[in-house]
This record gives sequence, C-alpha cells and structure tokens, in this order.
Amino acid sequence: MALELVSTLLAPVDALNGHLDKYVQAFADLSGFLPLDQARYLCCALATYPLALLFRFIPNIPSLKHLVGLLLGLWFGYFVFGAQIIHSLLTSTIVYLMVKLLPSRNSHQLVFAFAMLYVCVSHIYRMYIDYLGWTLDFTGPQMLLTIKFTFYAYDVHDYRLTPEQLDKYAGPASTDPTKRNFLREYIVSARLPREPSMLEYYGYIYFFPNYLAGPVQSVKSYLNYMDRTTFADFGGEIPAASFAAAGKIFLYALVWAPFTIIAGKIRVEHVAAAEFLVNPLWYRCVYLWFASSLTRGRYYFMWLLSEGANIVVGMGYNGKDKNGKLRWDASSNVRPIALEMAMNLKECTENWNLSADRWLRNYIYLRVPKSMAAFNTYITYVASAVWHGFYPGYYVAFVGSALATELYREVFRKIRPHFLVTGKDGKPTESLLYKIFAIPMCSYILASLFVPFVQLNFSIAWRTYANTYYSLYVILGVAYVLLKFVIPAPKKTGTTPSSTPNGEKKADNPKKTD
Repeated sequence: MALELVSTLLAPVDALNGHLDKYVQAFADLSGFLPLDQARYLCCALATYPLALLFRFIPNIPSLKHLVGLLLGLWFGYFVFGAQIIHSLLTSTIVYLMVKLLPSRNSHQLVFAFAMLYVCVSHIYRMYIDYLGWTLDFTGPQMLLTIKFTFYAYDVHDYRLTPEQLDKYAGPASTDPTKRNFLREYIVSARLPREPSMLEYYGYIYFFPNYLAGPVQSVKSYLNYMDRTTFADFGGEIPAASFAAAGKIFLYALVWAPFTIIAGKIRVEHVAAAEFLVNPLWYRCVYLWFASSLTRGRYYFMWLLSEGANIVVGMGYNGKDKNGKLRWDASSNVRPIALEMAMNLKECTENWNLSADRWLRNYIYLRVPKSMAAFNTYITYVASAVWHGFYPGYYVAFVGSALATELYREVFRKIRPHFLVTGKDGKPTESLLYKIFAIPMCSYILASLFVPFVQLNFSIAWRTYANTYYSLYVILGVAYVLLKFVIPAPKKTGTTPSSTPNGEKKADNPKKTD
C-alpha cells in the first residue's frame, strides 16, 4: 500500500524525468564520450545556474526557501540516482532522530560513527557489484552527507554547551597570540544562533546548489544565508556583484573542461604497460607527472562549476577584504592555481577539496583526545582514507602522503630558513631560487601520490611505480634520511619567522572557515 502511494506520487516526476532523459541522451551522444549517468550529473550541475537565479526571486520567507531548496535537491538526486536516493533519506532521518533523542554528551560522536559506518558499508557494496567501475551511484553524495551529518551533529552539540562546559571541552580562550586555541576559535565562529528545526535541517541536507558536488558549508552559514543575516550590511539583499563573480568562476570552470577530455587520451595507466618500458626513464617519469596532473582537471571543472552556482544563489558571499572589495569565496572547494603552485604538501591539502579539509581539520584533527594527540595526523589520514573507500590505492596514496608530510616538516625546519628573503610587505618569504626548485618538486610528488588514488588497484599502481623505478619513494626516502639524520638544523638567530614544523607559518594554522 505504501509503495503504491509513493509510486503514484512520483508518477509525474517520473514522466518529467523520462522526457528530460531524451534530451540528456542526445547530449551524451553528441559529446561522444559521456555515459548517460555522467551526462545527467553534468546537466543538473548546469541547470543549477538558472534555478539558482530564480531562487533569488523567491519572497524572503525562510520556511518557503528551505522547502523549495529541499525539493529541488531531492529532484536532482532522484533524476541522477533514481531509487538510490532512499539511502540519503534513510540516513538523514536517522541522524536527525539521533541528535534529537540521544544524550547530548555523546550524540555527536555516535552520529559520526554511524555516518562513517554507513558510507563504509556503501563503499564495500559498490566494490562488490562494480569493482573498479566509474558508474555514478549514491556513494558520492553519501560522502558529502557524511560531512554534513558531522557538521550538524557537532554544531548542535557545541551549541548546547554552557560556557563552563565549553571551557572543559575545548579549553579556555588563549590570551597568548602565539598559543592559539584553534578548536575553541572554530567552535565560537561556527556556533549556531539557534537549534535548527526539522525543515531547516532537511533544507540544509538537500540544498540543491551543493547537494551533488558540494561545497559543504557550516549549518550556521546556511541558516544565516536563508534568513539574510549574511547580507545585513546590504539591507538583507544579495549584492548584484554576485553575478559578475559567478560569471568569472563559470568561465574559469570552462577553462578546465578540455582537461577532462585530454586526460582520457593521456592516461596514467599507460605507464604501467610493459611496452612503455621502451621509453627512457626520464620520459616515463615526465609522462606520469603530466598524465596524473591532468586528472585533476575534471575535479577542478566540477567543483568550480558548483562554486559558480552557489555564488549565483548568494551562498558564496564572504564579507569584504582589507580593501573593501566584496569576497565571494565562501563556497570555494578548490583553488587550482594555488594548488598547482604549492611548495609543500600542506599547501596542496589546504587548496584541494576544501569541504573535506574543513571537516578533517575542525571535526577530527582538532578533536582527537589529548591522550592520542601525538597521532592526530595519522588518525586524520586514516579517517580520510576510510571516507574515500576501501580500494587499496587509497591507502597507498595516504601512506605516501603521511611520509611526504613528515619529509616536508624536515624541509621546513632545516632547508627553508636558508632561503628566506624580505618580501614586499616586510615579512620573510621564500626566495625565487627556493620556489623554482620547490614548486616543480612538490608538483611531481603530488602527481606521483595521485597515481594509486586514481588507479585504485594496488597491482596496477605498483606496476606504474615500478616502471619509474619507484622514483617517488626514492625521493622521499633519501631526502628524509638526509634531512633527519645528516643535515643539521640552522642555528636560531632571532630573525627566522615564527613557524611550526608542519610546513606552515603560524598565521596559516587551522582556519576558522565559513
């Protein structure tokens, strides 16, 4: 009886989706390389732009906007994934009930455990039915929902804390600028104005501009956007400058679109082939470097496309810079140029998948119990790997990333101080010589680490490494031994900028976000 009722209610939606599918199929055929599922996904991403524009004309009634944004997100999910949308409906409802009914002292931790367990089981099931396949299914949005569930559960938990409980949970506020309490700073900055209603919760979960590809913002950012608190300086109106900002991001996304096609021709898998060994070693290494770097283009394209839509709807507003210019980077999920010009792995992670970076930093890394603080980096990498799935390639990539992180700590401590010069702002910065060497080296290490992440299969990834004589691990191993046991740290002269051994200046430590 219930199934018949659902089928009856969905009949008009099914008819509409069937009609639209004809045009999507024609678009897929015209492209020559897009399968139908990916064509649906891309068409929804493009459709977000006009829908976001229309959304701005909805009367400023928060409950109405929550409902419309929720229904559009559900439609996107049903159009792309069909009946698999039941997974998001089921888990989002369970999470809501857990936060409402379980004791506040540990409901957030139980939600995190449940969300991670569900996405893990989903990854295992996908591996079972479609091993090494690239067909789209519900696991992609479920990964984003895992972040949203964590944000919601922890933010509600933090909201319920009394000042005394906050001191006990996050520690007291620091009065010493060199010893900042990053967890407390984040909790204060992301603290909810009120506990969300059921409609606000589901609206946040399914908000259509970021349901499929992100970015995931804090619950506070979503609520402030919906009631126009974000735009208090403009009388509650979204500045018209958002259109120009969105247009720039849209064009920026199109710049990366050809890379998705080129990456299909210049593939990392070619390096693993036996016949590729006829090429000299330098060619194999450069080919791997180039091919692996090209694969990032498809991520840049989709994330920038989603960012532009979020700016159109108004979610991208992030205040003003020091010159009074409006900033529209609150919905950024990737910074391609900053990533490609990174000088260490930390700069890479800070500019790649920013939603996941915020989640890992503010809800895992900073919240590891003090008794396990010495292992917080490794715990964070493990959480990231499990969240991505259980293909062996992920774990090879993250183990390599952990090793590279340790190497860059030594580089920052022992090499970088020798190459500091005074910048235009009067502050110490890296010299041009350091950048000329550090940027391509970091790019090659990142590209090599990305190989198993893309190939997923351990044996294929290892053959790729073998055909380049394991150049990545030779570089990491030799450099680490030299820096750890041979090269001494420079003597402190009092002119070296304040820094930490993580490869960052103190000012660049965990950001507040949103």
